[in-house]
Amino acid sequence: MGLELSAILRHPFAMKTLAEIQEAILSLSSSDKHELRHWLDVKQQIHELVESTIRLTQHHVIWWEIMTPNTAAHFDSVRAGYVDFFEPVCYAFVQGFFVISYQLFDSRDDSKHIRLLVNEVLENDAVLGNTPKSKLERYPGIQKIKTIRHKVFAHRDRILSPEQILRKCPIVIHEMKDVVEFIQDIVSDVVESAGGDKKADIMQKISICEASARNATFQVLKGLARDLRRGAHDGA
Repeated sequence: MGLELSAILRHPFAMKTLAEIQEAILSLSSSDKHELRHWLDVKQQIHELVESTIRLTQHHVIWWEIMTPNTAAHFDSVRAGYVDFFEPVCYAFVQGFFVISYQLFDSRDDSKHIRLLVNEVLENDAVLGNTPKSKLERYPGIQKIKTIRHKVFAHRDRILSPEQILRKCPIVIHEMKDVVEFIQDIVSDVVESAGGDKKADIMQKISICEASARNATFQVLKGLARDLRRGAHDGA
């Protein structure tokens, strides 16, 4: 790799003008242009994996804050008072949970997913890439996610009802949390191994987004509870 490409890869926007960046790229050899395109593709994969992990975390924590027994004790009247809102919202968050989880666990060649980035790491460092690879291979929750996503949320099984599928392939709420934590762990591992941010920094970013979503959900529930009390008072 030539000096100019090395500079672009380290600091892609360090040059003063767009024209300078374009000129530098045009002057690269064919092999260096190919390497640059590959590098940019890996960076895009990293960005999308982290963003999908954040979205999955947010879907789960918002659903959990609405449905957890602890919340029900304080906001049961809110859920009952706005049932036509909370039923479809909770369904949408659970649907999103299974769809995003399966996107990350996918293995097709034409999709972006954890395995694709794991393979990228394996090509450059077999030892470094073996840890996330073995974690994926041993994780027992993937088949449940796949079955529920395929037969309940992305499609509907022609023979079995959603209730029958969930009885045959049960997943409890704590297993959903396990899925989120597993994905957070393996994505942060493989992203760091592929040249992205440090695992601790990724986990901190996810944690901040999770806390913000949890707090926002609580504030929405409080606001709705206040409106219900005000409406009851006005109607008295």
